[in-house]
Amino acid sequence: MEASPRRLAFGCMAVLAVALGFFPVRGAAQEGDIAAVLVSTPWCHESSTGISLQTIKLRFQPNGVMHLRKDTDLANGSNIGHNYSARWELSPGLLIIHEPNGGESRLPMTLAGAGRNTRLTLGNVSYTVCR
Repeated sequence: MEASPRRLAFGCMAVLAVALGFFPVRGAAQEGDIAAVLVSTPWCHESSTGISLQTIKLRFQPNGVMHLRKDTDLANGSNIGHNYSARWELSPGLLIIHEPNGGESRLPMTLAGAGRNTRLTLGNVSYTVCR
């Protein structure tokens, strides 16, 4: 059963309100609401070393698959890109990634901001809504 756009929008706002501290965490944002925010947009992280620019793009699918694209643009004009996929699930305050090699990552997760200024933090890495 798909959520209506109105339900999805309300769920996204409830999650963001919890992240910003407007509501107490007790049941205000359900895992389904957080999942709706994750799948609603691609998430990007950029970092630069001066000689390279690295971009990581996460795309969460409703079927529990996460696609990750990692691009490194070098100062000499070359580009190195890699694609990865893994299964994902939510646990209170955590994003659990089931890696293809059998490993598991349990990343503390927070959401803050609103709209295009929403920030997703997984562990020590912050992602923003991709431009």
